[in-house]
Amino acid sequence: MLEKVIIKNFRSFREETTIDFSKTNNTILPRNVAENDILKGTIFVGANASGKSNIIEAIKVLLDLLFLERNINQSMFRCLFSQETKYSLDYYFKIDDDKVRYKFEVDDEDDTLYELLEVNHGKMMERSRRNAISYIIDSKGIVYDENDIDDETLFLRTLYFNTKFAGNEILKDWMFFLNHSVYINLFRREMNSYGKESLKLDDYLKEVGTDKVNHFF
Repeated sequence: MLEKVIIKNFRSFREETTIDFSKTNNTILPRNVAENDILKGTIFVGANASGKSNIIEAIKVLLDLLFLERNINQSMFRCLFSQETKYSLDYYFKIDDDKVRYKFEVDDEDDTLYELLEVNHGKMMERSRRNAISYIIDSKGIVYDENDIDDETLFLRTLYFNTKFAGNEILKDWMFFLNHSVYINLFRREMNSYGKESLKLDDYLKEVGTDKVNHFF
């Protein structure tokens, strides 16, 4: 589950902002806390144009760049109210008892990309520009260069689709969690399934019939 995301210079968030999904001492909704002390559900409340949708976008963009859109639109996400040319998104996940951190930072001025992947505070991969090193398969590190790295593609995506994180069960479980995420936006009438499962009602009825639906109602 997503524990927190740190946003900086992204869309309407010029200053570094932490969105934390960890439980608090509020006991109004005790069943809203999972066993790993992360909230099962969250509601963002605020005025129009206060940044609520951009928080969701900060989460969605990682899923899009991993499973849908191959290339990053460098200038699309940078805060328009800032002179700073860099924006960054820093994600912290809990996968059972393990912690996974992934951060990427884009410099819109010179089109450079930085990435960092950690598992339980240990570095698994680091990418700067068109050079990277990965410790996922070999603890001594495997070096990658411009022949392996695309300027506009997350290297995390390349590593995953090339290796499926063989030998690292934590990262495989993490990617399974991300790949089975679903994005639904009723206002835009937009719905994305990042795995192979179809979200179309017609497909569901063709696969399982009407018995489950009738039983539910």
